[in-house]
Amino acid sequence: MATKYGAVAIKNDADDINKSRAIEMPDNSAPKCRDPIFAILFIAHLAGMLAMGILHGSFESADSVETELDDEELESVAEVLKLIALPCTAFAFIMSLITTAFIIPINTEFVVKASVLSWLCVSIGIMITAAIEIQSYWSFAATGPLVLLSIYYVYRVWYLIPFAAVNLKVALKGMSANWGIYLIATGFTFVTFLWIVGWFYVFNGFLQNHEKISQDAGCFDADGNLNSEDLGCEMDSDDVAQYLGIMFLFLVSLYWTIKVIFNTIRVAVAGVMATWCFDAADASSCCSNAVTSSIARAIILSLGSICFGSLLEAIISALRTIAEMAKAREDADGNKCDAGSILLCILTCILNLLEDIIEYFNQWAYVYVGIYGTSYLESGKRVMDLFRNRGWTALFTTDLASHVL
Repeated sequence: MATKYGAVAIKNDADDINKSRAIEMPDNSAPKCRDPIFAILFIAHLAGMLAMGILHGSFESADSVETELDDEELESVAEVLKLIALPCTAFAFIMSLITTAFIIPINTEFVVKASVLSWLCVSIGIMITAAIEIQSYWSFAATGPLVLLSIYYVYRVWYLIPFAAVNLKVALKGMSANWGIYLIATGFTFVTFLWIVGWFYVFNGFLQNHEKISQDAGCFDADGNLNSEDLGCEMDSDDVAQYLGIMFLFLVSLYWTIKVIFNTIRVAVAGVMATWCFDAADASSCCSNAVTSSIARAIILSLGSICFGSLLEAIISALRTIAEMAKAREDADGNKCDAGSILLCILTCILNLLEDIIEYFNQWAYVYVGIYGTSYLESGKRVMDLFRNRGWTALFTTDLASHVL
């Protein structure tokens, strides 16, 4: 008899050997919807975007006029997609599949070592190139310590490579036994593409149906930089605040949905691997019960937890994007060393660091969500306990494996 909590089966009538491998679950781990308020908010947000798309959605620009040149440009874009982008995407997918299925499992430790050394060489090359491009004393002075620090990091973690290689090999073996999760991940990637197209449809149509905001948005180029020359646009502080406020909400929507899709796959993969480790017979085929039940738990029972953590990531990502846009506007006068530019540069750097920290923390938290079915906050507490008990070993081991992936 087995009881399911998250992905892990507790075998109440198992023999002594299997009992030693079982995990005692806390009382609050019974299967139920976790953090439901955030799942409701996410669904309501999607409904709102759908309503806005029906009312305002459009792919047309305010001054779009069909000309022969426009048709030629569209044909050129179509040719590029057909002859370059799509074949390259297919080639990358096939090579990734071959590498994951055949090359890495056979030479795991060698691949990890090669990827770490490649990272070191590329990092040093980028730092030296940047110092040469900047051509200032402080850039050369900073490059030396950074290069030495990178070399020291590789030296200190080199002994962990065999352990990281074993973890990676076991993970690939489990995923290969349940390769249906790859198909689901591919399908979710396509859903992400559709979401980006739909988001642009809603965002563009919303701006075009609000003439004042649309006119102000025309003061920014495709990269978000202020370009008021020859545009005849005049933006006061209220206009800028209104535009950036709307941009922030739309960016939260964009990032939130993308991260929910990505993190759903992460939770499902954690569930599949946990089932494979504790009950391989239930996780040994393309569409095994481990695959179907894990994706079902991620979409239904753990959706709220996924939306909770993804919302935190999305807010930081949106703030970072807005800060970058504001910095571009501040630098539009050509002076990048004034107080405003420096402060915005510092703010952007801080937000980038926060974004990286939250993303790294979440990738651990979602493992607990997928395995145990706990809430987001409870998973976060367990992550902190893991770091306290394991120190930096868990962090470095994951970082080494990530170089390969």
